[in-house]
Amino acid sequence: MSPKSTSATRILYWFRTDLRLHDSPALLKALDLKPASFFPVWCWDVNYVLSHRVGVNRFRFLLESMEDVSQSITRTNPNSQLLVLRGDPTTLIPTLCKKWGITHLCFEQDLSGYARKRDESIRQLVKDQCKGVQIIEEQGHYLYSIQDILEKNGKKPTMSMSALQKAVSKLPVPPRPRDAPKTLPDPLLPDQSSVKDRIGALKALAETLSDIPHYNMDKVSKPDLNAASAGGDRLPDAEKGRVSCYDTVYGPDQKSKTEKEMDGLFGVPTLASLGMDPVAAGALPEAVIKGGETEALRRLDALLKRKHYLATFAKPKTSPAQPADDPATTVMSPYLKFGAISVRRLWYDVQDVIKEYKGKDKTSIPENYEGQLLFREMYAVGELAIGDEYQQIKDNKISRYMDWYLPNVYDADGKRIEPRPRGDEASERRLELFVQGRTGFPWIDALVRQLRATGWIHHLGRHSLAAFLTRGQCWISWERGSELFESWLLDWDPCANPGNLLPGVWRCELPGQVRQVGKSRQTILP
Repeated sequence: MSPKSTSATRILYWFRTDLRLHDSPALLKALDLKPASFFPVWCWDVNYVLSHRVGVNRFRFLLESMEDVSQSITRTNPNSQLLVLRGDPTTLIPTLCKKWGITHLCFEQDLSGYARKRDESIRQLVKDQCKGVQIIEEQGHYLYSIQDILEKNGKKPTMSMSALQKAVSKLPVPPRPRDAPKTLPDPLLPDQSSVKDRIGALKALAETLSDIPHYNMDKVSKPDLNAASAGGDRLPDAEKGRVSCYDTVYGPDQKSKTEKEMDGLFGVPTLASLGMDPVAAGALPEAVIKGGETEALRRLDALLKRKHYLATFAKPKTSPAQPADDPATTVMSPYLKFGAISVRRLWYDVQDVIKEYKGKDKTSIPENYEGQLLFREMYAVGELAIGDEYQQIKDNKISRYMDWYLPNVYDADGKRIEPRPRGDEASERRLELFVQGRTGFPWIDALVRQLRATGWIHHLGRHSLAAFLTRGQCWISWERGSELFESWLLDWDPCANPGNLLPGVWRCELPGQVRQVGKSRQTILP
C-alpha cells in the first residue's frame, strides 16, 4: 500500500510486453510522477485472441505471467491487482480514461507488427476523446532504442552483427537495471478518498463499467485463426471450443453476489474460456516452462551460479537434442518476449558474472550470451525498417524470391486471403505430415512433437525444421513455417521469427543449415 499522496495525478498503466515489476522503465516513469491513484490494466485484446496465431502453450505461458504479475501487485499493495478487461483496447482505453478520471496513460513502447497500428490509433483516440490526458511511452523491451539504432544505421535494416555493433557504438550505454517499486498507490476513483480492501476496490471499479456492452463475438467478421478448422488449438466441439472470455467486460463473475466469487472480478482468463485444452491440443497437461516474473528470476539466479557455463557459452556448440526440462541453453527467450524479465537485468547480471571468471575459453560476440541478446536488437531493427512486409515474401525487399509451393495467396486488390486457399495436393499432404510429426524422418518428427508438447525446441532444431520444410525436402514457402512457429513457439516474436526464417538473409543462411542438419543427425542419431 502506498502512502497517501496529495498529487492530482491519476495513472492508467497499460501492461503489454512488460509483465514484471522489476526494472520496468515505463512503470518507474509513471511512479516517479507520485500519483494519487494507480490503475494497473491489461486489455485482453480480441485481435490477439482471434487474429494472431497463438497456440495453447503460449497462451498458457501468457496467462501464468499475467497471474504472477497480478500477485506481485497485490503483495506490493493488498488493495490492488492486475485489472484485466476483455475487449478491443481502442474502445476500452479511451473509455477507462474518461470513467476513471485519468490524467496520464503510461505504457512500454512497442514498435513491432500489430502494435504499431494499435498504438497509433490509441494515441489519436485519446487525443480526440480524452482532453488533457498525457501519454507517456518508455522504451524498455530492448537494450537500446530500436529507432535510434535504425537512425544510426542510415535508416536501413541491420543485416549483420557487425552493422548492429557499429550502430550501437554511437549510442549511450544502456543504464543499469533498477529494483521493483516498494509501494503502489490504490486504484482510487475520483470520488474516493480511500478503499477498504481489494474486493471493495474491484466492486467499485466494476460499477463504473456496468453500462459498457461486452464484446459481441457474433459480430466478428475476421476469421478465427486459432479455430480447429484453421489448424489452431481451439477445441473442435462447438460448445467446448467457444471463446467465452468476452461474455463480460471485467471477468466471468461480474454478476456474482458473494465475496468469494467477486474475487474473480478483473481476473485473468482461463484456457477453458479460450476454448482450449492442453492435452487435446497435443501439449503436456502441465507446463514444462512456467510463465511469470517469479520463475524468470528464479531461473536467472540459478543461471548466475554457473560462472564457467556463462563465460564459455557458445550457442552453436550447444546440443539441440536436450529436452525442454533439461535444455543446453538458458531458455530465457519466452520471459524476454513477454517482458517477465528485464533485458537490462539479464545483460548486466550475466556480464558481471563473466567479468569475475578467471579461467580459459571465454567466448565473444556473436556466439556468446551477449551476442544472443544483441540478435534481438538486430531483428527488431530489421522489422521496423521493412514494416508489415517483413512477415511475408510479397514486397519484402530483403527476401529472395523462390518459386515455393503453398505461398501466401492474395486477391485482386493485393489483400492477403485468410484462411489460405488450398494449393497442390502433394504439397498440402507434405505440410500435413510435417505438422503431425509424421514425415518419416526421426529427427524432424521428434522436433515437431517436442515443440507441440512444450512450446520450445533448441535453435538448431528450429533451423532443422525450417530447412526441411523449405530447401531441404518439401520446397514449401517459409511463410508456412513462419505460421507454424507463430502458433507453436512460446517465444514467438514478430521480429526474430521472420528474421530466422528469411531464406538467405542474416544468420538464417539455409544452404548452410541444410548441411548442419545432416551433421546434427549423424551426431545425435545412431
